[in-house]
Amino acid sequence: MDLICPISQNRVNEKVVRMNAFFVLICLMLILLLNIFWLIYFLVIDFGIKSFYSLGRSPVSQLSKNLVNFFKIKPKLINAGPKLFAARTGLLICSSSAVLVLINAYTSAILLLSLLAVFVSLECFIGFCTACYIISFISYLHKQFIKPTS
Repeated sequence: MDLICPISQNRVNEKVVRMNAFFVLICLMLILLLNIFWLIYFLVIDFGIKSFYSLGRSPVSQLSKNLVNFFKIKPKLINAGPKLFAARTGLLICSSSAVLVLINAYTSAILLLSLLAVFVSLECFIGFCTACYIISFISYLHKQFIKPTS
Protein backbone atom coordinates (compact mmCIF):
# COMPACT_ATOMS: atom_id res chain seq x y z
CA MET A 1 0.00 0.00 0.00
CA ASP A 2 1.49 3.32 -1.12
CA LEU A 3 1.30 6.29 1.22
CA ILE A 4 -0.99 9.03 -0.11
CA CYS A 5 -0.99 12.42 1.52
CA PRO A 6 -3.27 15.37 0.69
CA ILE A 7 -1.24 18.22 -0.76
CA SER A 8 -2.05 21.89 -0.39
CA GLN A 9 -0.37 25.08 -1.50
CA ASN A 10 -0.98 26.44 1.99
CA ARG A 11 1.49 26.03 4.84
CA VAL A 12 0.94 25.91 8.59
CA ASN A 13 3.32 26.15 11.52
CA GLU A 14 3.92 22.65 12.90
CA LYS A 15 4.59 24.08 16.38
CA VAL A 16 1.13 25.67 16.41
CA VAL A 17 -0.43 22.43 15.11
CA ARG A 18 1.17 20.41 17.90
CA MET A 19 0.15 22.96 20.54
CA ASN A 20 -3.35 22.83 19.05
CA ALA A 21 -3.34 19.04 19.44
CA PHE A 22 -2.29 19.47 23.08
CA PHE A 23 -5.30 21.67 23.86
CA VAL A 24 -7.67 19.34 22.02
CA LEU A 25 -6.19 16.46 24.04
CA ILE A 26 -6.86 18.39 27.27
CA CYS A 27 -10.50 18.85 26.20
CA LEU A 28 -10.77 15.16 25.35
CA MET A 29 -9.30 14.14 28.71
CA LEU A 30 -11.79 16.40 30.52
CA ILE A 31 -14.60 14.75 28.57
CA LEU A 32 -13.35 11.19 29.07
CA LEU A 33 -12.15 11.40 32.68
CA LEU A 34 -14.54 13.93 34.21
CA ASN A 35 -17.59 13.41 31.97
CA ILE A 36 -17.72 17.06 30.90
CA PHE A 37 -19.64 16.17 27.77
CA TRP A 38 -20.58 19.73 26.80
CA LEU A 39 -16.96 20.16 25.67
CA ILE A 40 -17.80 17.90 22.71
CA TYR A 41 -19.91 20.73 21.29
CA PHE A 42 -17.03 23.17 21.73
CA LEU A 43 -14.78 20.77 19.79
CA VAL A 44 -17.43 20.41 17.06
CA ILE A 45 -17.44 24.19 16.63
CA ASP A 46 -13.64 24.40 16.76
CA PHE A 47 -13.13 21.60 14.21
CA GLY A 48 -15.93 23.06 12.06
CA ILE A 49 -14.13 26.42 11.87
CA LYS A 50 -10.86 24.65 11.02
CA SER A 51 -12.54 22.48 8.41
CA PHE A 52 -14.63 25.00 6.52
CA TYR A 53 -13.35 28.47 7.33
CA SER A 54 -9.65 28.51 8.19
CA LEU A 55 -7.28 26.22 10.06
CA GLY A 56 -5.87 29.18 11.97
CA ARG A 57 -9.10 30.96 12.95
CA SER A 58 -10.61 28.57 15.47
CA PRO A 59 -10.49 29.43 19.20
CA VAL A 60 -8.02 26.63 19.96
CA SER A 61 -5.82 27.60 17.00
CA GLN A 62 -5.79 31.24 18.10
CA LEU A 63 -4.78 30.24 21.64
CA SER A 64 -2.04 27.97 20.28
CA LYS A 65 -0.74 30.63 17.90
CA ASN A 66 -0.63 33.25 20.68
CA LEU A 67 1.27 30.92 23.02
CA VAL A 68 3.80 29.94 20.36
CA ASN A 69 4.34 33.63 19.57
CA PHE A 70 4.54 34.57 23.27
CA PHE A 71 7.25 31.99 23.93
CA LYS A 72 8.98 32.94 20.66
CA ILE A 73 9.11 29.34 19.43
CA LYS A 74 10.75 29.18 16.01
CA PRO A 75 8.18 28.28 13.33
CA LYS A 76 8.46 25.19 11.15
CA LEU A 77 6.18 25.40 8.11
CA ILE A 78 4.56 22.21 6.85
CA ASN A 79 1.93 21.31 4.27
CA ALA A 80 -1.59 22.19 5.43
CA GLY A 81 -3.33 19.44 3.40
CA PRO A 82 -3.00 16.63 5.95
CA LYS A 83 -3.97 18.99 8.78
CA LEU A 84 -7.15 20.00 6.96
CA PHE A 85 -8.07 16.34 6.47
CA ALA A 86 -7.28 15.70 10.16
CA ALA A 87 -9.54 18.62 11.16
CA ARG A 88 -12.37 17.21 9.06
CA THR A 89 -11.81 13.78 10.60
CA GLY A 90 -11.96 15.40 14.05
CA LEU A 91 -15.17 17.15 13.06
CA LEU A 92 -16.71 13.85 11.91
CA ILE A 93 -15.70 12.04 15.11
CA CYS A 94 -16.82 14.86 17.43
CA SER A 95 -20.10 15.38 15.57
CA SER A 96 -20.84 11.66 15.71
CA SER A 97 -19.98 11.63 19.42
CA ALA A 98 -22.23 14.63 20.05
CA VAL A 99 -25.16 12.81 18.42
CA LEU A 100 -24.37 9.67 20.41
CA VAL A 101 -24.39 11.68 23.66
CA LEU A 102 -27.74 13.23 22.71
CA ILE A 103 -29.26 9.75 22.33
CA ASN A 104 -27.58 8.54 25.56
CA ALA A 105 -25.15 6.19 23.80
CA TYR A 106 -22.30 7.27 26.04
CA THR A 107 -20.19 4.12 25.63
CA SER A 108 -20.07 4.52 21.86
CA ALA A 109 -19.26 8.23 22.19
CA ILE A 110 -16.45 7.45 24.62
CA LEU A 111 -14.99 4.87 22.22
CA LEU A 112 -14.98 7.36 19.35
CA LEU A 113 -13.48 10.11 21.49
CA SER A 114 -10.82 7.70 22.79
CA LEU A 115 -9.83 6.96 19.19
CA LEU A 116 -9.57 10.68 18.53
CA ALA A 117 -7.47 11.05 21.70
CA VAL A 118 -5.01 8.48 20.31
CA PHE A 119 -4.72 10.37 17.01
CA VAL A 120 -4.33 13.72 18.78
CA SER A 121 -1.73 12.29 21.18
CA LEU A 122 0.36 11.02 18.29
CA GLU A 123 0.30 14.47 16.68
CA CYS A 124 0.94 16.30 19.94
CA PHE A 125 3.80 14.26 21.36
CA ILE A 126 5.66 12.86 18.36
CA GLY A 127 4.38 14.91 15.42
CA PHE A 128 2.84 11.86 13.74
CA CYS A 129 -0.20 12.72 11.64
CA THR A 130 -2.42 9.74 10.91
CA ALA A 131 -4.24 11.57 8.09
CA CYS A 132 -1.97 10.27 5.32
CA TYR A 133 -2.36 6.70 6.58
CA ILE A 134 -6.14 6.95 6.80
CA ILE A 135 -6.38 8.34 3.26
CA SER A 136 -4.00 5.65 1.99
CA PHE A 137 -6.08 2.92 3.65
CA ILE A 138 -9.34 4.30 2.22
CA SER A 139 -7.74 4.47 -1.24
CA TYR A 140 -6.46 0.89 -0.86
CA LEU A 141 -9.93 -0.37 0.12
CA HIS A 142 -11.46 1.54 -2.77
CA LYS A 143 -9.08 -0.10 -5.26
CA GLN A 144 -9.65 -3.56 -3.76
CA PHE A 145 -13.42 -3.57 -3.53
CA ILE A 146 -14.72 -1.09 -6.06
CA LYS A 147 -13.73 -2.22 -9.52
CA PRO A 148 -14.26 0.14 -12.44
CA THR A 149 -16.89 -1.02 -14.91
CA SER A 150 -15.87 -1.36 -18.53
